Amino acid sequence: MLGMPSKYTYPRNLVVTIHINGISLPNTLINLGAEINVIDVDITQKLQIEGLRPTQTLLELADKSILKP
Repeated sequence: MLGMPSKYTYPRNLVVTIHINGISLPNTLINLGAEINVIDVDITQKLQIEGLRPTQTLLELADKSILKP
């Protein structure tokens, strides 16, 4: 069994490339505590994730601006 990854300390770059099941996903944000659970349609297709349903979502950012994806 694989161990849990260590916590990423304050990085200089919050964007990294991750690899899931041999698929490379560039420009991935590192979560340092502010969680957003949003996944792009292109990524769900690359990872072959099925059975997802679209939802209406509004994101309120730290500067209080609101985004509608």
